[in-house]
Amino acid sequence: KGSIYKTINDGTDWVPLETGINQNLYSVWFIGPNMGFACWQDGTIIKTTSVDTTWTKLITGTSEHLYSLFFFNEALGGYAVGDEGKILRIKNGGNQISSVPSGTNAPLYDIYFPTDSIGFIVGYAGKILKIKRGVGSDSLFTIPSGIQTPLNKVYFPNPDTGYITGELGVILK
Repeated sequence: KGSIYKTINDGTDWVPLETGINQNLYSVWFIGPNMGFACWQDGTIIKTTSVDTTWTKLITGTSEHLYSLFFFNEALGGYAVGDEGKILRIKNGGNQISSVPSGTNAPLYDIYFPTDSIGFIVGYAGKILKIKRGVGSDSLFTIPSGIQTPLNKVYFPNPDTGYITGELGVILK
């Protein structure tokens, strides 16, 4: 529980990093060699700027489990998604976190942006959301998947082609 491991030799050896957390971590994302974020249950996000030494809890304003993180870079920030349709927009290195209305109460399991402005979120009961990142606010659109199977991961190798995986062997393109 609460473990993050680091390798510096192409995965031959893994060293545990002390996070100070004794709960299940669901996602980790680094936006540089030292700045990273991790999320887990109870709406908590932690951040490090000195990967081997200190992790700090951020104030998220939610108690919902957070399952996935996506970051562009330090300047553009990132997002977290989780239970009860929770979407958080993270700016200013984690110093500004705001809730983005999702229009759903379904758990959201993953988020990925193939471009700086367009992203996709997947979740429970075949939920697919398209998010258009704006300067002041974001717009969300539901994309019908035609299935009720939970969707767990989304990835785009390029801006035009995306893949979604889910339970029971579901793969969408």
